[in-house]
Amino acid sequence: MNFMEFATRNVYRNAKAYFAYFLSSSMSAALLFSFTMIIFHPKFIVLKLPDHMRNALHITTIIAYLFLCFFVFYSVSTFLKGRYKEFGILYIIGLSKKQIQKMISIENIIITSVSGIVGIVLGMVFSKILLAVSGKLLGFNALGFYIPVKAMIITFVGFLIMGMLISIFCSFVIKEDMVLKLLKGTKKPKAEPKSSIILAIVCVILLTAGYYMSLTCSEKTIAYRIIPVTIMVIVATYLLFSQLSTFIIKVMKKNRSFYMKKTTVLWISNLLYKIKDNTRMFFLITITTTIALCAVGSVYAYWQDKEAQIDRNFPQAFFYSDTYENKSKVNLKGDFIESSLKNKAVDYTKDNGEMKFISSRGEKDKVFAIREENYKKLASTINLNIDSFNKNETIMLSYSINYKKENVILDNIKLKID
Repeated sequence: MNFMEFATRNVYRNAKAYFAYFLSSSMSAALLFSFTMIIFHPKFIVLKLPDHMRNALHITTIIAYLFLCFFVFYSVSTFLKGRYKEFGILYIIGLSKKQIQKMISIENIIITSVSGIVGIVLGMVFSKILLAVSGKLLGFNALGFYIPVKAMIITFVGFLIMGMLISIFCSFVIKEDMVLKLLKGTKKPKAEPKSSIILAIVCVILLTAGYYMSLTCSEKTIAYRIIPVTIMVIVATYLLFSQLSTFIIKVMKKNRSFYMKKTTVLWISNLLYKIKDNTRMFFLITITTTIALCAVGSVYAYWQDKEAQIDRNFPQAFFYSDTYENKSKVNLKGDFIESSLKNKAVDYTKDNGEMKFISSRGEKDKVFAIREENYKKLASTINLNIDSFNKNETIMLSYSINYKKENVILDNIKLKID
């Protein structure tokens, strides 16, 4: 039996020990595959999302992958701690440091590769439900099923690279001069978790400030608030699990009348050590879930507002204009549009009017101006009631909701904008 067979069989022999690590890797692969499957759906390509939205989704995928890497790294570090005694015995029977590292590398590449495949299979099994739910959330009837080859390649290659990185990480964890520590590693008593009242206060301040800034954020402030708020909330979340929760439990322990009551002493002491063991896990799960929900929420909000934007900016189904010099062409094209609508038995309302093409803020910002009676006719086609205008008053319909101009000049007359 060569070394490759020894390492491979070692995975099968220790299936129970590897199960938790394999399960966490498989679930991470399934999450990454599901997310990339939605992003690369053909319907999004056809709809041509704006570049900033597409870039945001791609960046979110990279961030999610990095946090999944941290999650898997934490799982493997916990897994290695449970194998300290095994590594100590292997050193004693003659295996070198290089051979131990090689064995761990082979095991990790096998597990991450297989978990990548299992994650893809799990994602495909639930893809129909996932696409249907995602389609409803995004305002579509449904996202049709497809074979996500690109998502498969990204997931498999991503987890293969992750396996190689974990192998490098493991080579720094296990050292040959730790044989005695390795043999006693699983029996070594745990030290009581430490907490700092200063860091606990910092956690509360950062959480409060971060969520206050995000809740009071506006279109003007979001550009320069998003990065500091993100950093504050990430740091505060880690301190919440590592410092604040430990500090609160220690305060509860000092309350003797509460702490010594029935079984309270057992569950509080156990909870203190459990929080210490799972601080990184809680942190990574919280951040990864937050990123995923923010990404889905951003896309959902974008598409929910899209229909309202279209109705606001393009209230009429058809609009055609030209200059007086091309009046015959205008009539010809108008007749063509009407005949096409009649052939398709489409009910429509037609209205004619004149427009002026003027500049409101220099040559680069031009607008159309129409008469009040024409505007009221057009507004009535979409059941919009318009009050009569005052003298020298107009309505500005702008693509930008934040249009701040108060007046516009038309034929040397200053018009007030509502």
